[in-house]
Amino acid sequence: MKKNNQLRYLTIICVAILAGLIAIQYFLVSNTYNLKKEEYVKEVKDSVSILVNAPQIDTLELAFQDIVKDLKIQELKDSITSAEFHALLKKKTDSIRNLTQAFLNLHRKDYPILDEINIRGKFNMIYFRNDTISDTIISISNASLIYIGKELESSEIFRLGGGSFLNNSDWISDDYRTHTREKYNIKIDHVIDFDINNWKREVLSRMAWILIAAIVLLISVVALFFWMYRAMIKQRKIAEIKTDFANNITHELKTPLTSLNLIVKSFQNEQLLQNPEMMESLIQSMSRQNNRIQQIFDRILETTVDNPKVNWENIEIVQFLKDHVKDYQSNTHDIGLELEPKELFLQTDSYQLGRVLQNILQNAEKYSPEGSEIWIKGKERQNEYWIEIHDLGRGISPAEKKKIFEKFYRVSQGNLHDVKGLGLGLYLSKQIIESLNGSISVESQIGKGSIFTLKLPIS
Repeated sequence: MKKNNQLRYLTIICVAILAGLIAIQYFLVSNTYNLKKEEYVKEVKDSVSILVNAPQIDTLELAFQDIVKDLKIQELKDSITSAEFHALLKKKTDSIRNLTQAFLNLHRKDYPILDEINIRGKFNMIYFRNDTISDTIISISNASLIYIGKELESSEIFRLGGGSFLNNSDWISDDYRTHTREKYNIKIDHVIDFDINNWKREVLSRMAWILIAAIVLLISVVALFFWMYRAMIKQRKIAEIKTDFANNITHELKTPLTSLNLIVKSFQNEQLLQNPEMMESLIQSMSRQNNRIQQIFDRILETTVDNPKVNWENIEIVQFLKDHVKDYQSNTHDIGLELEPKELFLQTDSYQLGRVLQNILQNAEKYSPEGSEIWIKGKERQNEYWIEIHDLGRGISPAEKKKIFEKFYRVSQGNLHDVKGLGLGLYLSKQIIESLNGSISVESQIGKGSIFTLKLPIS
């Protein structure tokens, strides 16, 4: 549990550090993005400002003041109605807009940036006052008069310029009898805005290398953390396997070593030394225990060989399986056979194939209830011969099915290994079957037993 907590805390720390690095990276890239955006927008402003501040545009803006004055005087003299005043004002503004558009089109060749942007100039407030009235003709709250370009539809609009025109003049009455002079002033607020069609693409292209470097760095950091985490898990797994293997091999060697120790002590008994039959029995027992220890070490040494040696031979597989079951001795289980066809020859290695069958049958005995049946079924399937070993054991969980062919892995009940073994049988079986150009697989359900299937090619 302590190791689990250490790994959990280390994982949390690694994730927190990774999140911090990602946040810093995002902050730096975001700041760079904003700076590049401001830089590009300023370039566009500097380029277009020359046009919108040209004398031709200024002349049209100043002319608009006289238009407003003349139309307002006509309205005050009741020459036109208020509705006519606004209609004429809109018409005159449209006329100015046509002139400004013609001016911009004339310079479009010299200013290619005009193809990338949309400009909108508008009068957003017109204020008229004389000695008798004060009238806000146009305000921000109602419709503005556009005199350059058209309404912008972009969600992000940039300010190019703006200001106010203030005209203070005298208005001389047309009545020749009075020749009255009346003061008036006109204030016109205007703004010029623009949007950029592709500013995001342009900004991103300018910081392409920064983005690439940031993405590569981020991927590298994530990959490094992932690699470190996998390495930690792997090291932990290796440590657990080593501990488990040490416990298993100690358990496996304990019985024969204990027996050998008792036999050695028996040799010290003078009465036994004078009994030839007892001596013979002890020697045979010592030989069996020695062979058992030798088999354990031989099996461990076999795992160091990547490709088992194969002696190819042509065998009749049906008879081979019958002979193998006949020679296999089991005092606890009944072994049944279902074989088809009656005769089939395979190019394989009878010794190595026999070792695989031996390993799987021994596992079936270990993990199946005593007295239950174990079935070996052989059948031809297209270009393969399938050998199935069925047992009625405890079964294997889906999570463990992926691991049972790994070196030293053993199916357990919780944290207990209640069956003897080193976790090498299925690993060696897989290596052997693959060296015979075949494959091994397992189907299993908890509480319903397992089916190990050997698939060998039919040449």
